[in-house]
Amino acid sequence: MIALVGWHLHGHRDTRGATERAEHAGSAAPGMRHVPSVPASLAGRVTRKSDGAGVAGATVAVARVDRMPTFERSGEPPLVVATDASGGWTIANVPPGEYAASASASGFVPATRGKLAISSAQHATGIDFVLEAGGTLVHGTISDFGGGPIAGASVEATQQSLRAITGSAAPSVALSDAHGHYELSLADGTYYLSAGHDDYTSHSRTIELAGKPLTVDFSLVPGGIVRGQVIARDTGKPVAGALVHGQFKHGLAQGGGRGATSDGDGKFLLRGVGAGALSIDAAARGYATASPTVVELGIGEQVDGVRVVVDRARSISGRVVVKGTQTGIAGVHVAAWSMGSGVQAEAPDPTDANGAFELVGVRPGTYLLAAIAEDEMPEIGKNVEVADKDVTGVVVEMAAGATVSGRVDPPSRAQLGITPAGDVGLGNVFEVLKSAFVQADTDAAGKFTLEHVPAGKFTLVATTAEGPAGKLPLTVATENQSGLVVTLETRASIAGTVVDTNGKPVDGVRVVARTEDKDQMIRVAMSGSLGRGVTSAADGTFKIVGLEPGKYTVHVADLEDLFETKDGVKRADAIVLAAGEARAGVTVTIAARDGVIRGVVIGGDGQPAPDSWVTARAQSLDGVTSFGGRDLGDVEPVLANGDGKFAVEHLRTGTYTLVAEGPRGASHAEQKDAKPGDTVTLALQPLGTLSGHVTLSGAAAPSFAIACSGPSGRIDRQVDSADGAYSLEHLVPGHFTCDATADGGTATGEVDVPPGTATLDLALQPYASIVGSVVSVLDGSPVPGAALAAEGGHGDALQMESLILGNGPMTDATGHFQLDRIAPGSGAVIVMATTSLGKPLATKPYTVTAGQRLDLGPIQVVPPRSGDAGTLGMATDAEASDLTVTTVSPGGPAASAGIVAGDKITAIDGHAVGDLTGPVAETIVSSGTLAAGQTVALTLARGATVSVTAAKW
Repeated sequence: MIALVGWHLHGHRDTRGATERAEHAGSAAPGMRHVPSVPASLAGRVTRKSDGAGVAGATVAVARVDRMPTFERSGEPPLVVATDASGGWTIANVPPGEYAASASASGFVPATRGKLAISSAQHATGIDFVLEAGGTLVHGTISDFGGGPIAGASVEATQQSLRAITGSAAPSVALSDAHGHYELSLADGTYYLSAGHDDYTSHSRTIELAGKPLTVDFSLVPGGIVRGQVIARDTGKPVAGALVHGQFKHGLAQGGGRGATSDGDGKFLLRGVGAGALSIDAAARGYATASPTVVELGIGEQVDGVRVVVDRARSISGRVVVKGTQTGIAGVHVAAWSMGSGVQAEAPDPTDANGAFELVGVRPGTYLLAAIAEDEMPEIGKNVEVADKDVTGVVVEMAAGATVSGRVDPPSRAQLGITPAGDVGLGNVFEVLKSAFVQADTDAAGKFTLEHVPAGKFTLVATTAEGPAGKLPLTVATENQSGLVVTLETRASIAGTVVDTNGKPVDGVRVVARTEDKDQMIRVAMSGSLGRGVTSAADGTFKIVGLEPGKYTVHVADLEDLFETKDGVKRADAIVLAAGEARAGVTVTIAARDGVIRGVVIGGDGQPAPDSWVTARAQSLDGVTSFGGRDLGDVEPVLANGDGKFAVEHLRTGTYTLVAEGPRGASHAEQKDAKPGDTVTLALQPLGTLSGHVTLSGAAAPSFAIACSGPSGRIDRQVDSADGAYSLEHLVPGHFTCDATADGGTATGEVDVPPGTATLDLALQPYASIVGSVVSVLDGSPVPGAALAAEGGHGDALQMESLILGNGPMTDATGHFQLDRIAPGSGAVIVMATTSLGKPLATKPYTVTAGQRLDLGPIQVVPPRSGDAGTLGMATDAEASDLTVTTVSPGGPAASAGIVAGDKITAIDGHAVGDLTGPVAETIVSSGTLAAGQTVALTLARGATVSVTAAKW
């Protein structure tokens, strides 16, 4: 689920290698449903709206519709061509499929075409575009890292909208001239801008246009080329149609990747590959990589003859049908993801005319299916378990949903979306995610049409770039609705300036206003953003509009700026906005980036090591440490010169770990606690290899998963080996913790990996189990339907996956539960309400031994509410055995019952606060825990007992 949300928010296509993919298109692995196809051709003309004349030099981009952009192996870059003197254009060798197209030219607003269904050998003509003068200019220069211009590079602008993110809109594209210069005219808005060239690695950034020209320059690093072949281990023969993916585990391009599809001879080509150690895997029908092939590349280096060996794997196949029928749906993109292993699987093609699909190269595990189509509601959340054979006959039902139309008043350009009206919890998280796909823009007259709206209760939300916004309650069944009117009203705003610690205005940074309402944060995140925000102007000024009443924190969107700092620099204090309030004069201060760390990189021979890449990773920034396992404050890597010398600039005050990657990613160096102003020496050392054997009851474990976490991040492998052997190569030296899991048990171990080889053998121990019950803290009655998971052992990911996906253990009608596959050791059982994604109802620690069945006994919780969230209209302060009322809302339920600030609550419904404890008592009476209409009897220290009925929160 988390990956799917990430895909919805941040998915982007791989932007390099169009020529190679076009050349290899149409080949298929033996036994796949489709037959080899013949490339098509597309042609059309680009003209001016004003006089119908052709637009010479316009850029036409044709992009395959890719509705699963987080599954990187399926992404393909657009095919790009410039128009001739008459505005005409032609693109040959187009693989059959579903496409979107765009036309762009300087001085004109881009035009788009969607849903171009291109069949085998088709010669499609008449794909014309009419451009209207206007737009805001984005221009700049694309240069080589060494300073020379790059001609023929492409700059792609993808608007940050759901339609663009899911691949149903082509990016606007400009090509650089002989001087490396490019120009794009775009409508105002937020864009993901990416520059690339087949011979270079790509580079990207997010921009915001608001009527003023913007200069954006790019400096690209020469990219490498990898040529290879996918080979089946059992037959020794090439595998055609394999989805090949290269991912960097460390080095300059850490986290980046490239994709390709093997041709009829199993051959593939990856272009624009960064320097470092590239881990390559592949998946095809009946095959998948068990151990990735690692290739070491230098800057701009070409490596040939790479063999990617694949082993037998499974498939998931079935049909996508119209809900409640057996009618197949064509053109649906289907993919799967496993939270436990992080493994992804996908169908090489959309569903066929009968709705049939096949996910190939699937390793054993539990998978979540997602199906996305243009004319249906997304279907997310079907679970499939893959063991030792193919899974067939899976049926995914999709519904078209309802169509909702209307207008905004007064007529305006607005964006429309829906948010669920009820709670966001484990029980409906996928329904909430589906609703995030329902978005539309109004036309010039303010009219809108929302399609594929699921059934349920929602709030219809309209927002404008200028600030006015509106909402309307919406209940959807199966019937279409029309004539809805959303009234736009003035909303609150926050304006101010971003400055650094030197008092200098900071331009080009994203400033966001984030609500402190957790439920609203979840809803906003699901809808595609983490908060309303803008980009600061050249003088550092900003204005965030369209805000609801409430409490907000305003800060720059960098993770490190979420926290207070020890040197007096901190985020702006919380701001409480009234309805329609225009707050001005807010100053957001961020740390200046004026520090420099210099040094030299040397090799094992003590001599300078030129062409090494150096990165500064923040250990702390003004007292701030890492957040969510992510390094803070990283800056762009720098290249050591011919003398091995380097200078890392634009650093904030703090301490950093300097990381050097040697040529071809074959060596590594680190130094901690470096500060701006320091001069350091980084001595490169070879990388390490960790190997060993996994056993169960003294015999080799033939099949297991192993995950090792260390300086180079987390490495996961599924191992099928008769002797139980595993080997992990190209590891950054340091301390590693490894977990092995199999059906028969689990094991954990730690090891220090030197520059060389290390061994870690792991003996699997039988799983333990935990039983118990969940009961009300008030009367001991059972609490059925609570979700549970164990946290703390090596099975955490699978446990939490089951909790989120809703297929994990729950308490039965008597409140009892059982948790299986618990790793020996200590941890905690988490009890969650299915109506909440927030704080657990309870946690209870445990310690288990191998094979033990542990009875935890009753776990007391405040029972989750049933119904809409309620509030007593008061706030309290809890101590160990006391509960004191701190504030009372005028006119609220507590005020109406005579409760005043300073009252001490001694009992709730006859239960003494001292017995419950203050924190538990505070939870019972807190807003959101109580249901609207629920009545509680509160005994006060002054002798009165009052009954208070919660109002809707």
